[in-house]
Amino acid sequence: MIIAIIGLIGTKDQLIEMSDADVENVHAKLTMIIGDDEKAKDLVEAAKNSMGTDFADLDLINITNFTRKIKSLIALRTKLYDFMTDRMRSIAPNMTSIIGEFVGAKLIAHAGSLTNLAKYPASTIQILGAEKALFRALKTRGKTPK
Repeated sequence: MIIAIIGLIGTKDQLIEMSDADVENVHAKLTMIIGDDEKAKDLVEAAKNSMGTDFADLDLINITNFTRKIKSLIALRTKLYDFMTDRMRSIAPNMTSIIGEFVGAKLIAHAGSLTNLAKYPASTIQILGAEKALFRALKTRGKTPK
């Protein structure tokens, strides 16, 4: 959200030089991002009246490139999550409905394959989730996980 706001407002000089219609457009987009008209209005006014120093052109270019990269990474993460959700619902619908897509995918990855996971007894599957605690208990000679 902050990245979108920075990319939208730009520099103080750019905001001051904008026409009223452009400022209203920025205000409308900020309202959509933030969800509150008053906060968006206050943000635009604070950006106009800020006493802080301006960004150098190189800094603004770097910030803009960084925001683009962050947006593309967020889009990629969303795409990958949707892909994993669809695959888990089609491959292992029962496991997905019981423990969820993410945990189910982690269990399958930890077991090596869905076939291997299906062959494991319940006690082994239970240990897959508590493997770190099991090894810590064995190392310190403490209680093993239940």
